[in-house]
Amino acid sequence: MLLKIKDQRGFTLIEAMGSAVILGIIVISFLSFSEYSLLASRNSNQTIEAQRIAEEQLNITRLYIENHNALPINPIVAGYEVFLQHADFVDNPPTYITTSFQSKHYSLQAVVLINSAPRLLTVTVSWSGA
Repeated sequence: MLLKIKDQRGFTLIEAMGSAVILGIIVISFLSFSEYSLLASRNSNQTIEAQRIAEEQLNITRLYIENHNALPINPIVAGYEVFLQHADFVDNPPTYITTSFQSKHYSLQAVVLINSAPRLLTVTVSWSGA
């Protein structure tokens, strides 16, 4: 009592291998995109943190100048380097020392009075890029 199955259809080996290749390509492209998204998110978080540090240091430096009439030393912040610079407030664009900056940096500027003379204060937060 053996029954014959008519029109038996299924996947051939070639169809199964083709499906595996297509699935592999989709998985690899998804992993590449996820890795890029994580890297972009990390860079964005570092930039946001640098902005926060720069704003905080700018406010601290402005208060220090107001009380001491001088520029403080460069502060120490874990994972970042902070540079304080000031220049004459003149018509020509001021020059800055940028050789100490790491691969990524963020700067904020403000006008302050040092010895009753207007000066352009620049706070630069620098960090190494990943």
